[in-house]
Amino acid sequence: MTDTVYHYDPTTGEYAGRSPADHSPLEPGVVLIPAHATDEAPPEAGPHEVAVFRDGSWSVAADWRGVALFSKADGSGVTIAEIGATPADVSATETARPSAVHVWKAGQWIEDAQLKASQLVAL
Repeated sequence: MTDTVYHYDPTTGEYAGRSPADHSPLEPGVVLIPAHATDEAPPEAGPHEVAVFRDGSWSVAADWRGVALFSKADGSGVTIAEIGATPADVSATETARPSAVHVWKAGQWIEDAQLKASQLVAL
């Protein structure tokens, strides 16, 4: 029996904190577990991860919400709004595009000579 309950968001299932458990005044030794809570402790989550309670158990899922990401196609800002989605799912990177003459190749931004030349000609 535990004296702690672990709360989770009713919509996303993400871990929301813990609190002391209440004990039943009618049944000695019985812990009362409120809605959207469990007596099972969540697993540790690393960077860009969150503990999620679904179908009666905890798991760890990717969590890139609120992280500044950039499109590999054009360097524009990209937002991830859902638990479980990763930068790879939206073709994004954490590395900002250094300039308009850079393109994403082989896992990094590389200055594109043709693009640079076309911009110089345009001046």
